[in-house]
Amino acid sequence: MNHVRHLALILPLALTGCGDDRGGGGGGGADAGGGGTDAGETAAMCDNASDRAALDATYPDGSGAERTIQQIARDCAFECLGEPEAEQEACANECIARESDVSAGCASCVTASVGCARDYCITDCLSDPDGMACLACRCGGNPESINCLDVFTACSGVESDDCDALGM
Repeated sequence: MNHVRHLALILPLALTGCGDDRGGGGGGGADAGGGGTDAGETAAMCDNASDRAALDATYPDGSGAERTIQQIARDCAFECLGEPEAEQEACANECIARESDVSAGCASCVTASVGCARDYCITDCLSDPDGMACLACRCGGNPESINCLDVFTACSGVESDDCDALGM
């Protein structure tokens, strides 16, 4: 799934405490996040035909251009920066669900993956979010060996093969 690759890096500074109602946000522990989904357990929040299609879709941005789910998540994070810190995650989840066709549960997986990249890969991803150093970090090449794509998969139930090219 092409769009899964970039989910973990689009909001590196915008959100804080990216836990979610299924667990797995950016905080620490076996699943690099809150509480709720233990390592090896899958919540499958996006593992349905509708959410899978929505993750791969593009959406009009109002100016005639199309946005991916990653671009929507980035835009939503910036939109929510004005909210109190404790409300930014919920704001981003609601915005992602509103601006795309992903369900609210699937939107929380997008937010959790982005929080993981922010927590573990900010240095590698801030200057070049599409670069190999960022991808390697998100695939577990960070001091804590946290794989942010696994965070998304654990929440979403949607597998990514992006780390395969790195042999990770």
